Amino acid sequence: MKSTWSIVEKSNGELLVTVDGEQWKTAQEKAFKKLAGKLNVKGFRQGKAPVNIARKMIGQNEIMMNAIDAVAQEALVFGVEEQGLELIDRPSLDLNSFTTEAVELKFLCTVEPEVTLGTYKGVEYDEIKVRVNAGEVKDRLEQIRNNAAEMVLKEEGTVEKGDTANID
Repeated sequence: MKSTWSIVEKSNGELLVTVDGEQWKTAQEKAFKKLAGKLNVKGFRQGKAPVNIARKMIGQNEIMMNAIDAVAQEALVFGVEEQGLELIDRPSLDLNSFTTEAVELKFLCTVEPEVTLGTYKGVEYDEIKVRVNAGEVKDRLEQIRNNAAEMVLKEEGTVEKGDTANID
């Protein structure tokens, strides 16, 4: 496997991973065996058809698509580790090209953006003095208490000031 990384826009980029050689051939064989195991051929038990008949019934594209599914996660992990990326979102997968010899997977990734700090030391600001009197504090506490209060059902007795009455 080999990979390349390029930034497209800000913190979004393309990670191209090429899977080829023995690893790609092994993935195709595993995909074929998996598909052949589910194949129903008249006159044979499920998954027990001869290899030559199974090869005729299962298309090469179907085998390669299943093989891509099998190697995609491994290819992503390889590319991220090789390029030293820190992903912050789940990447999406596109196919650049695929043949029986190799497959090129394109992962659209979002990584941590590079941030450059400006000058922040010595920034001037105006301090605002705020004064709160005891009456304002008391009023605010009463408002919070009223907002958090729960109604209690009172079946008997008289209605007093501050009570909520439900007259049916």
